[in-house]
Amino acid sequence: MRKPALPVTPTPETTPDLLVGAMADPAIERAARIGDGFLSTQNAHHASYLDALERLGRSRDDGRIFAGQWTIIADDPEREWSRIGAHALYQINKYIEMGAFGPIPQFTEPDQLVEAGSFTLWDPATAVDELTTLLTATPQIEDVHFWAQLPGESIDSGSARIELLAGTVVPGVRARLAARSSVEVPA
Repeated sequence: MRKPALPVTPTPETTPDLLVGAMADPAIERAARIGDGFLSTQNAHHASYLDALERLGRSRDDGRIFAGQWTIIADDPEREWSRIGAHALYQINKYIEMGAFGPIPQFTEPDQLVEAGSFTLWDPATAVDELTTLLTATPQIEDVHFWAQLPGESIDSGSARIELLAGTVVPGVRARLAARSSVEVPA
């Protein structure tokens, strides 16, 4: 017997979407089955989610991806990483401690996170290139999001990266996408 729906008050004007995050194949399948969208981490599982939709008899075009980026964008990303990498190390190790990535050992140095692909470092031009490519290759992406601030990092530090993202990278990506959509593709 199914339990009654959980009452929510005040009643929202529209039903909220259920976004399901996952990294393991069974969890990705569950996200495709029960979710209104897929909350991804690091872009590695988009194809698995879209494949799962098809296995469940749904169209890939119905996929809705909310793509989390574990990326540091800065004018000098290596220098920024040397300043804030310890905060990212703390964050990742807490996730590992909770079992989020399966049974893996904790990292001991911030640079190991970059070497393992847990975090990527981009300057603004690289960010525009990478995000434009990502959004063009996977039109099911509805949202791209970043960590605004890492645990223990100052508000000013995180805010500076968000300002760079909002003032330089986002306009660059939008301009590239607009230019691509205005180009006529021959039949």
